[in-house]
Amino acid sequence: FHAIAFNELRIDPSEHVFLLCDAVFSPLQQRNKMANLLFEKFSCEHINFMNQSVLSLYSIGVTSNGVALDCGDSICQAVPL
Repeated sequence: FHAIAFNELRIDPSEHVFLLCDAVFSPLQQRNKMANLLFEKFSCEHINFMNQSVLSLYSIGVTSNGVALDCGDSICQAVPL
């Protein structure tokens, strides 16, 4: 997170909202660890976790209904919106 925020984006993380995308079945421990890191080390005020499939539908303008089919190396899933 440090390299992304300071070197690549050149922003102060405490002044921005972070939107983190994660997989459907990612463990709660993983989200908690990322949130704690951003809150405690970088003093972020707001963090939002969103599902990757839902974000992909939003990116093409689908906000009311649709289905995202996500096929990868070890998983294939269909997520309705």
